Amino acid sequence: MIESRIPFGLIEAKAAWVSEDVPKRRELTLAVARMGAKFMGLLDSRYMMATAADNLLDLWKTCGGVVDPSMPATPYPDARYRTRLMWWDRLRTDPFGDELRREVGGIRFDGEPM
Repeated sequence: MIESRIPFGLIEAKAAWVSEDVPKRRELTLAVARMGAKFMGLLDSRYMMATAADNLLDLWKTCGGVVDPSMPATPYPDARYRTRLMWWDRLRTDPFGDELRREVGGIRFDGEPM
């Protein structure tokens, strides 16, 4: 699963966490989610992988993430969470697409038409 993607470029995204009390938390979280797609382009990497708890899966899906159904959820970092493996494939998703733009409510990203 992982080894077969390495020849095409594989990034592992880690530690994307935003505090509960940050102003505009949702917008900041979406910006963090979007950075992975930017790095895929900058590094000419086809794939990215990351893990995320159930409460964030829908958010990461807005920027192209797909939950890996072959990997069961794990209680990480503790039993309150069900953490899943997600994949991004730069050739099969649009990480800067309309779904992400709808999530941020029309916020303009530098250099992109809205």
